[in-house]
Amino acid sequence: MAVTIEGAKLTDIQLTKDAEGMFQMAGTYALMSSTGIVLAKQAVNGYQGLKLTLSPATTKLLHDYVSSVQIDLNTSLGLV
Repeated sequence: MAVTIEGAKLTDIQLTKDAEGMFQMAGTYALMSSTGIVLAKQAVNGYQGLKLTLSPATTKLLHDYVSSVQIDLNTSLGLV
């Protein structure tokens, strides 16, 4: 039975902002086999990793998500 690549699984993600306030994303992903075994792992947007440019839609979703988390944090701390 041949082992084939079933898909990629995002295993880790870090979000930061650069000096201009633009989101920078880095992380790792794993190539998963058809039998559920990790065949390989590689970085995304890291040193010697796959370079991925975020689409405008993804950038907006990340901004909205981070804004929501900030609101939730301020509410939890009673700062709103």
